[in-house]
Amino acid sequence: MCRFTTAQFPQRLINSCLERMPNQASRGSILIVSMASTSVGHTYRVVNHSECFEALGFRTHVVTADAALPAIEAVSELKGVVVFRPIHDQRFVQWRASASARGIPLLADVDDITFDVSLLASGEWHYWQTLPSDAQAVWKDRFEAQHRALELVDGVLVSTEPLAKAVESFGWRSWIWPNGFGRLSWEISAFCRRQRKAARQASGPSTVVIGYASGTPTHEADFAMIAPALARICHAFPHVRLDLLGTLNLANHSCLSVCRDQIQQRKAVPYSELSGEIARFDVNLAPLELTSRFCQAKSELKFFEAAVVGVPTVASPTAPFRSVIENNLNGCLASTEDEWFSVLSELVRRAGFRRRLARQAHRTTRRLFSPRAQTCRLESLLQSGLLGCRS
Repeated sequence: MCRFTTAQFPQRLINSCLERMPNQASRGSILIVSMASTSVGHTYRVVNHSECFEALGFRTHVVTADAALPAIEAVSELKGVVVFRPIHDQRFVQWRASASARGIPLLADVDDITFDVSLLASGEWHYWQTLPSDAQAVWKDRFEAQHRALELVDGVLVSTEPLAKAVESFGWRSWIWPNGFGRLSWEISAFCRRQRKAARQASGPSTVVIGYASGTPTHEADFAMIAPALARICHAFPHVRLDLLGTLNLANHSCLSVCRDQIQQRKAVPYSELSGEIARFDVNLAPLELTSRFCQAKSELKFFEAAVVGVPTVASPTAPFRSVIENNLNGCLASTEDEWFSVLSELVRRAGFRRRLARQAHRTTRRLFSPRAQTCRLESLLQSGLLGCRS
């Protein structure tokens, strides 16, 4: 497993790496096959990664599954094929055979533990337990199909260290390439940060907005962990507003009924609009179930999505969050209800504390998750043998 820590990846290393980058395509071609082209993960793991390959001198081609086989057979100077969220089917078997015939490494890229069926039986993915039996069967088939696909690849790109450990527990090789920003999302976020700062200066302090962007309907159990603390916060601070973005069902969180007037719910938005929505927050929430391997492997994206627009985060202390959040320096970590209440109380009371955390979080994000950092991380992976891994 190829790992990097914050200390091993300072800004000076990023700058040194960029100085050595080639200015023209001279290193061959990379083919990225997306089997989840409508997902947000496609942006992080396909669009952003393809930019990094291009910045390092590769010609990058992104295709969906239907175009993969002719591309593998035809693209000249092909150095590697990466399949995002692979599923074993007849097409995948053909891709494996074609790549092997050309002597080209076939890699997978996964961003969740959706290949270990034992997680379902143990109840470690709460969302699956809430589904009807037919939907559970569909997800179980997907887990099994991804597992069979990973058995055929030469290595697996992953977003977090716990995910790498899960991959390697099956004897497969892994490389950690964290989620991060592409050029466009970085520019959009920078614009939203400037707008946020100007709006705050014009309006002055008033309501404190505590926000949670759930996105998909898979986070009910995560939010349930902190709902009692949020109810206490709303009761203690009448000027707090709880801003919920996404598909949460408040009927599942009855403790919040007493503060319903302080809660605003809004529908999920496309990824391109997410930065603007998070910029409305004064504090960002990132709770995750600590007893779930599925949640433990989730990436740091809720930290850096907020940090880049100037918003500090309170997160559960999973390994990925602990790797980037220095408690009370660039964010806050909380486990129990009392810890969540205590940390949020301090953030509500102290605007200066919020601003200081946000500044430091933004510096961390520039160092570790910016487009430049993402590109330098790829160079390090290449030097560690990413495209020379053909078994």
